[in-house]
Amino acid sequence: MRTNAVDLGFKRGAISECIVTTYNSRKEPNAAPIGIYFLSNSKLLMKIYENKTVKNMLMNKECAVNVVDDAFIFLKCILNQRDFKYLKAKKINAPILKDAKAVLECRVFDHKSYLKRDEYGECKIYLFKLEVLECYLLSKPLPKVLNRGENAVLEIAVKFSRGNYDIKKELEIAKRCLSHKDYKKLIELIKSNLKLKF
Repeated sequence: MRTNAVDLGFKRGAISECIVTTYNSRKEPNAAPIGIYFLSNSKLLMKIYENKTVKNMLMNKECAVNVVDDAFIFLKCILNQRDFKYLKAKKINAPILKDAKAVLECRVFDHKSYLKRDEYGECKIYLFKLEVLECYLLSKPLPKVLNRGENAVLEIAVKFSRGNYDIKKELEIAKRCLSHKDYKKLIELIKSNLKLKF
């Protein structure tokens, strides 16, 4: 069933956590959890560190953005991909996670890279602009993309319920991952109910 990015919960200015799948030169599938920036229903942006996904995308110029609402699948992506089952994409040369709730089949229309220096050292970052060729559900009900900022809001609520007001780390994540409007709403809610300084 066809759908679009907005219906899946993508928001402009927010980072949505998805799993990007690609093939390598031997047609072996690779899955990686990646934050996706929503530009429009037909355009997405990925900002990723140099890794297997980058190599595959530079070679194939295509990927599947898998919408998954189970955090354990993200963890499995990092720890053990051997158990993943894949389907064939409709329009692109990329695998699709069988356990995905929805898929956005994408083609790279622009990319660039730059060097990033921080406390961890120097690394190469790639920016991929993607055109969405196809967007459809693999299961019902309609899933919603995960957003680390929303999860940080949940963690703040849990901490507050336990009398813990040390939320610096969660606020950093919320500021980086929520839309500006949602972050402002979070700060106003906290300030209006607690006497915390930011």
